[in-house]
Amino acid sequence: MDRLMGLNDSGAEIGVMTRWIADNLGLDVPLHFTAFHPDYRMLDRPPTPPATLMRARAMALGNGCITSTRATCTMSTAARPSARAATQR
Repeated sequence: MDRLMGLNDSGAEIGVMTRWIADNLGLDVPLHFTAFHPDYRMLDRPPTPPATLMRARAMALGNGCITSTRATCTMSTAARPSARAATQR
């Protein structure tokens, strides 16, 4: 679920969504948050800060959802962990 600054990244919205997932889909449904980055035609929004993803993850865990096991957020162009990233931010 992409987090767009000012559109769907509020704590209230993330809380409602993760509680709904836990209550209606079950606690064994994995949840993945992704960062938005400006590209192609949508250049008017800033990239999602890593802190927003960490906050969303913490809220999801607090509501019983399963999330990525990574404890840190990194931003790179690598398609998979074993790939060499073209850029690292």
